[in-house]
Amino acid sequence: MKFKNSFLALGGVVTLVLIAGCNRTTSHASNVFSSSVGKAGEVSYAAVAPSKIGYWEHSHEGRIFVIGNADTNESFKKAHHLPYTFTKIGAGPKGETVVVEADKSGNVLQDKLWDKFRMLNLYYAEEEHNDRIYVLGSATSHLAFRSSPHLPYALTMIGAGKDGKTVVFEVDKDNSAQAQRLKSEYASRHNIAFAM
Repeated sequence: MKFKNSFLALGGVVTLVLIAGCNRTTSHASNVFSSSVGKAGEVSYAAVAPSKIGYWEHSHEGRIFVIGNADTNESFKKAHHLPYTFTKIGAGPKGETVVVEADKSGNVLQDKLWDKFRMLNLYYAEEEHNDRIYVLGSATSHLAFRSSPHLPYALTMIGAGKDGKTVVFEVDKDNSAQAQRLKSEYASRHNIAFAM
């Protein structure tokens, strides 16, 4: 069995390494930037130097909170509040709203946290097999596909791919948003417009 043009983005093998090194207490989108102040004494906030950015994820009330400052992380555990945030509505792996800690003095903190969140949660890979393009949305399914090129649930678009190839998108029966995300990503990467 021969595979061609394996593309890994937003994760891949790097994702597996990063996951092992991250403290995840876990659990597309319009961008909203907001700042707010909690009750006195509930939350302390300090600017974080780019080299000192950590990574924590928390699920709370159906949202995913991504935090990079250790002090803010400890405060969040008690008050469930972040003083400055960057919000991505519906951007989580299962369509959750993602609230990213922001730095009031610039975008370095939110940008680094958002990039890391995407690497850890929004996996994308392509495999070509038997003249079809398979688009996969998780490291687990990608590894399984490489062992046995079959997808238990899939959306097949005949002739919709580059050079008229058939494209098969992985469907996660527990996450209806995944196939749409994969279709959008594929279309964007290959400059192809098809009905979404």
